[in-house]
Amino acid sequence: MEKDIEVEELEKNEEDDEPIIGMSFDSDVDLFIYLKEYGKRKGFPVLRRTSRKDSDGIFRNVTFACGRSGETRSKSVKILKPQPNAKTSCNARLRAGLGDDGKWTIRSLNLEHNHVLLTPTKSKYFRCNLSLNTYAKKMLDVNDRAGIRLCKNYQSLVIEASGHENVTFIERDCRNHVQKERRLRLGDGDAAALQNYFMKVQAEDNRNREAYKEFGDVVTFDTTYLTNKYDMPFAPFVGVNHHGHSILFGCGLISHEDIETFTWLFRTWLSCMSNSAPNGIITDQDRAMKVAIQNVFPNTRHRCESMNAFFDGYVNLKTTLKQFVEQYSCALKNKVQKEVEEDVRCLSQQMPRVTSYAMERQVRDVYTISKFQEFQQELIGKMYCEFVNSMGCEYIVREDVKVGEGKKRTFFEVYFEKENGEIRCSCSRFQFRGILCRHAITIMIRNDVEVLPEKYILRRWRKDVWRCHSRVKASYELHSCTDEQKRYEKMCATFAEVANMAAHKIESSNLVFNWIENDGQVNEQVLTVIPTHENNVVTAFQNPEGSCVDMNMYPHGVMDYCNGLMSLHHMVGDNVYPTPTQNSCTLCYYLAVCYWIGMVEGYATCVIFELYVGGMVEGYAACFIFELYAGGMVEGYAACVIFELYAGGMVEGYAACVIL
Repeated sequence: MEKDIEVEELEKNEEDDEPIIGMSFDSDVDLFIYLKEYGKRKGFPVLRRTSRKDSDGIFRNVTFACGRSGETRSKSVKILKPQPNAKTSCNARLRAGLGDDGKWTIRSLNLEHNHVLLTPTKSKYFRCNLSLNTYAKKMLDVNDRAGIRLCKNYQSLVIEASGHENVTFIERDCRNHVQKERRLRLGDGDAAALQNYFMKVQAEDNRNREAYKEFGDVVTFDTTYLTNKYDMPFAPFVGVNHHGHSILFGCGLISHEDIETFTWLFRTWLSCMSNSAPNGIITDQDRAMKVAIQNVFPNTRHRCESMNAFFDGYVNLKTTLKQFVEQYSCALKNKVQKEVEEDVRCLSQQMPRVTSYAMERQVRDVYTISKFQEFQQELIGKMYCEFVNSMGCEYIVREDVKVGEGKKRTFFEVYFEKENGEIRCSCSRFQFRGILCRHAITIMIRNDVEVLPEKYILRRWRKDVWRCHSRVKASYELHSCTDEQKRYEKMCATFAEVANMAAHKIESSNLVFNWIENDGQVNEQVLTVIPTHENNVVTAFQNPEGSCVDMNMYPHGVMDYCNGLMSLHHMVGDNVYPTPTQNSCTLCYYLAVCYWIGMVEGYATCVIFELYVGGMVEGYAACFIFELYAGGMVEGYAACVIFELYAGGMVEGYAACVIL
């Protein structure tokens, strides 16, 4: 089947027009484009071989050749591992020159090749036929910054184009572009880029310092990235915020894992945190780290346990330090965003209670949702607990703990002084998690205490506390967009909305395509898609009093149909719309058509043209706006709202062109 298709393509290509001596082109670029298309059909690559300038520095002669011409000299020192060679010394070529008439004319031609010619479905993959368009480059950059791997990044573009046959690039082109953009964004080498970025954050970012003041009672020193899993000399200091989420307090870039290095890192970090040591620090089992902690944090309680990596999901086995700079920024911005979203959820939503105990309502009203849910689970867990006996202020509580399919009974000691509200449990949950355990709750309720003492309502879990770090702008941006990039982003978003509206109807789609192809100029043929009494409109514009237009159809607004047309001509004048192919009369006529079919109200028309007169928007925008109306892409009511915003000064005139 595949051979039959290739034979059919080859037979079709033989019938295609071929270049001949004497053919002329407006420029050497046009000639090159023609030859590339011809080469794609015939199955050979094309390249610019030579070009020559005259004494005035003007290109006069150019030679294009088959991409397989010449010979390749291997530069590899590995003689026993040669690379494939595409060169066959093919002599097929074309020479052209610039004539006195400004045209480039083919002067000599050789179309004989010494190699196999491919079919168009294969020749499209020659280097000369591959190119990344602007949109593809933009999407590659955005997805790369978001941490999406190249293979998925490339595949998303293929899916969007409905298949490999519809894209003009391959994965290698995408990889080369991404690597080039990374070099431009990050500049220095891996270690230098990471160090420079950290120094910038250290100087500018106060959010981590303020967060440490709020949640720095217990700190985790995460050394996951020092292991062979990632092979990165990077270790962050991480805490827990009021939602139970990880929050960054700082990070270190180190070269060794010895006592001296850890001591330097801890002291440097402590100085950044105003020399305020944490109450507790959690690390993994590392002897050098343990000694350094004793030296720098002598009064800090040290625990060793496994930890969840803060940057998991942002780095992988192939992530370089230079890439990690961007992923570090993405991870921190994501953590900040999640905190903001959770703050909103806690202030706008409320968890239902499952018991009638007052302490449940007490905690629900002041704690964040995630922390209230932890307390609620302990309150529910009370059903598995039973008082055994007591002696003074000491109580024994038995809990039925589920183990696999069975259960076992575990005993806990609870100390409770009702007078001063002091309570402690041997499980130490409150000391480690900041939430009272089910054993303590059991004893409190047994002693008719249904409201928690204030000292067990921790500030760090409250949702009604004003926290300084949440008001401090984070400085995690590795690079900022230029004004040109911002305009590009805005236009892309707006054009996407236009495409979404226009895609529903073939008439609307053609309307937009025509406008683009005509460089934003109004297409007179657009009027053919308007279902209106065209002759009546023209008559009304030329002779309003003698027209057959029903004036009673337009009683609303600040002007009726007839007076509106006359006043528009008076307001606009002949110089407001200077486009060579249009004038104010055409514009008024265009507006009249839209007005006639009820797309806009009279008031909106006045506002629109007052803005034109004031120079707030360009004339061609009007034609485009009303082309959209005529195509049914936007409703008339939207016009009134949009232009009332213009009149109120809420948006600039340039935005009209973009928005509409």
